[in-house]
Amino acid sequence: MMMSFLYSPFLTIPFHSILPNGTASVLTPDTLWQTWNWDIPVVITVMFSLWLYNRGILTLWRRLGFGRGVRYWQVAAFVAGILAIFVALVSPIEALSHSLFSAHMLQHMLLIAVAAPLLVTSGVETAFLAALPHRWQHELGRRWAKAKRITILWDYLSHPAVTWIIGVSVIWIWHVPALYQMALQNDFIHATEHLMFLLASMLFWWTLLKPSQQKYITYGAHVIYLFLATLQGTALGALLLFSGVPWYKAYSATAASWNLTPLQDQQLAGIIMWLPGGLLYMAGALLFFVFWFNALELRMRQPELAGGK
Repeated sequence: MMMSFLYSPFLTIPFHSILPNGTASVLTPDTLWQTWNWDIPVVITVMFSLWLYNRGILTLWRRLGFGRGVRYWQVAAFVAGILAIFVALVSPIEALSHSLFSAHMLQHMLLIAVAAPLLVTSGVETAFLAALPHRWQHELGRRWAKAKRITILWDYLSHPAVTWIIGVSVIWIWHVPALYQMALQNDFIHATEHLMFLLASMLFWWTLLKPSQQKYITYGAHVIYLFLATLQGTALGALLLFSGVPWYKAYSATAASWNLTPLQDQQLAGIIMWLPGGLLYMAGALLFFVFWFNALELRMRQPELAGGK
């Protein structure tokens, strides 16, 4: 296994310290608090994103007025989304994910069901674009207008049915035991897994939340997509919960340090995916149902309003 080092303000220790006899000392509750993952690429990405978003917000608000272009609640959503990423990838949860499958599942849920929708609703694309020099903005707009093939591909990829298939495929493929084991043993593959989870989920949520003219149709479709997303998460969670054997051998030597058998750890992971993850998606489905009902009511009232004029 590649040696992955964790950093805290006071101490630097690896996930699995090598003892003189050649065996590995497993992370325990006593050492967990020390295992903050100050991985340079992760920290730089988080800090740069905060800086770029802040620069864009200040530029917009100087030009349009405070709270315009990007609203206050969207700024709060961005900060909360970045915080969710920080908790998932920098806090001791990152270290614990190498010892417990359930912690790894919690990490995934933070990226997929918490960070992704928060970042999508934060107006991040508007803020990032506003942070660029005007010359760069115009050049990007010009190139995008000429890139017909890219815009056609984007229109295809951002169709709700396609984003649902992409999101479901990413989740199921990365839980195939062989690929999952590879991610635990290789830092680059592990980082790729996390990036794919986040980007696929952001694409899914962006498609659901992007502006639409026919809201009385799209909101109803979004309810269905979110319900189906909940079902596939429930299916995977149920398989993990009710399976009679552990899926991943990597946790067979580490779960005992946390007073869990590998099977109990897997069952806990299944519950995390089934209940908290499912509840978040169901909450989104219920919210879109309310939007759908209101849009239908408004459409039905339009003839009356037009007649009243």
